[in-house]
Amino acid sequence: EMRQLMGSAPYAFVEMEAEVAHVDLLESRAEDALARMEEVFTAYRKLAELFRWVLAWCYLAVGNLERAEADIVMSLAQLRDSRFLVELVKALPVAGMIAAAGQQWDEAEAFFDEAASLARPMPYPYAEATALLEWAVMLTQRAKAGGAAPSGLSEGDLMNRARDLLDQALVIFERLGAMKDIERAESLLNE
Repeated sequence: EMRQLMGSAPYAFVEMEAEVAHVDLLESRAEDALARMEEVFTAYRKLAELFRWVLAWCYLAVGNLERAEADIVMSLAQLRDSRFLVELVKALPVAGMIAAAGQQWDEAEAFFDEAASLARPMPYPYAEATALLEWAVMLTQRAKAGGAAPSGLSEGDLMNRARDLLDQALVIFERLGAMKDIERAESLLNE
């Protein structure tokens, strides 16, 4: 049923609004993104379900972890059932960010790993790089929080893994010419 709606003008509007909210989140305008997505969900709930992961990210960005967790669970279930792989690959790093915010380190790592693994064979290198970058951010948070890996990796080991992932992400971002992402990756590498 969703696939039939995808060619419609309202679907195009919802998709555009979700992309604008995504940009708002990347540019630290979480309140604007949340207002935009709540309005979209009020007006176009059925069409907006495909982009519930953006709404979950909005709630995470404004500090509502409980709502973010609930929405990402619904989003992942819907995306896995519908086989919208591109949206799933976008949603998985958000799930990882939400799990990391709750210090659920192993779950976060699994989400990032799945996102990178799914994105790698797709003609969507930006998604892989984004997953790698956010994975590195999570490992850095984990190291600083003292959340050692089950394999007994030290804080230094976690930081080295984070740097390796950032290096991989940076190579992809540079190939794509994604300047803001290059700046963010370089900034994280220099911390």
